[in-house]
This record gives sequence, C-alpha cells and structure tokens, in this order.
Amino acid sequence: MATNPAERKTRDQRRQEARDQRQAAEAEAAASAARRKRLWQLLAVLGGAAVIVIVAVLISSSGGTKSAPKLQAGHKPPGTALVTKQFAGIPEHGTTLGRPNAPLTMHEYADLKCPICREYSLTILPTLLNRYVRTGKLKMVFEPQHFVGETLNPGDSKAAEEFSLAAARQNRMWPFNELFYTNQQDETTRYATDDFLRQIASGVPGLDAERALQDRSDPVIQRQLAASTQRFNANNFTGTPSFTLGPTAGTQKPIDTSLLQLDEFTQPIEQQLASR
Repeated sequence: MATNPAERKTRDQRRQEARDQRQAAEAEAAASAARRKRLWQLLAVLGGAAVIVIVAVLISSSGGTKSAPKLQAGHKPPGTALVTKQFAGIPEHGTTLGRPNAPLTMHEYADLKCPICREYSLTILPTLLNRYVRTGKLKMVFEPQHFVGETLNPGDSKAAEEFSLAAARQNRMWPFNELFYTNQQDETTRYATDDFLRQIASGVPGLDAERALQDRSDPVIQRQLAASTQRFNANNFTGTPSFTLGPTAGTQKPIDTSLLQLDEFTQPIEQQLASR
C-alpha cells in the first residue's frame, strides 16, 4: 500500500525517536551497571551482613535499572517471543551455548539475582550472540554463582541456580536464564519460588519445568555449583558478572569488564580471533 511523503516522514521520525530513546536507555544502563558493579565488588571484599545491607541500599538508590513488574498468573513471562527468537538456531548443550568447534570460549560467572548481571544480559549479550556466537566464532559457558540471594534471603539465589542447571540437562539453560533476567525482581526480596520458576520456564519451548524441579536436588548439580564456585575463586573474582576468555580447549584468562561496556568484550575477542 502506497503512502504519501508526509505520512512516510512522520513514520520515519517515529522510528528515529524510538532508536534515540533505546540508545539513551542503553547508555544509562551501562553507566548504572558500572556504578553498581563497583559497589558489589566492595561488598565481596569487605563481607559481613551489615555491609551487605548497606551496599544493597546504595545499589537500590543508585539510579540503576528497575526490576521488572511482577508476573501475571496464567500468562507467559514478558519477553518470551523476543528470547525465543534470540536463541533460535544456536546450538546448546548443557551449560554451553554455540557451536562445539568455535575457536574461542568465554565463561560467564553470574548470579541470576544480580541486577548488574541482568544489565549485561539485556544490553551486551545480544550483540555478542549475533556477532560471534551465531557466526561460529565464539561459544559461551555459564558458570552459576549464588551470593546475592544467599546473604539477604537464604536459599533464594541458590534455588534459581539449581533450576538453571536442571534446565541445562534439557539443553534449555540459556533461554531460561535470559527470561529470568528479563523478569528479575528486587534483589533484596525473596521471589525465586517454585511457582515463579515454573512461570519463567513456561516461556522456554521444550523445557519441562516439573522435570527440572525434580532434577535440581540431584547431588551432581550440587557438585556442579561447588565446582563453578571453585573456578570463580581460582580466578580471584570479587563480583558478578565476571568473565574469562581463551581458545577452546585452551587456557582461559580473566578479561577486564569493570565498566561493563561492549568494547571490553569485543576488543579481546577480536584480538584473540586475529591471532589464530
């Protein structure tokens, strides 16, 4: 259907305004992520319940991205269609996303209740997926951590990570994680209940939530969590998200993502790709 020039101009203006708003939101998200990551790193170094509460308050008042609205019973979680499209066609096996023969591997150490991990997942991960994972240059491994919810609300964060690893048994971890981040609630509250996990899982095609709820108590999953924590500590990480990068089947080394900006990921990836 043809449109007149005036209508076309108005439509183009709306598109440009939408692009400008999105870019401004992404810039603000990156800036607030950097502020909050430094606070969480301070928390990890100092430790202690009192410090944790203080830092949590500072994070909540630092102008960062707000938590998502509460889920509506009986409805698939918001973001389902987008996340399904985002991961469609990308090979997934266990905790690994991407082609098995990808020349580079990146490990992501993250906590599903961590708001800074959410900002990485929503603002940076999509570009890495399209530019490097989907093209077969990079594969990613998720290394679940659980200290945000453990300190403020014992067991909550770990419950999310256990379910995530159970979803990995069905090769559905990555879209589950992304939907969890999309619908992440206030980190100072306990919300990762079985019903919440079921509803997030309902947005992941092929994920059997009841099977995952049963599998999460398997001792193997507890050993996976412990091994991931050991690797986190071995890299001397002090906060989430943290990352290592290296040749597939080669040595993984930490990369500096302290500002949580896109070029902190793309530059080391491009350098390592060029050196192969």
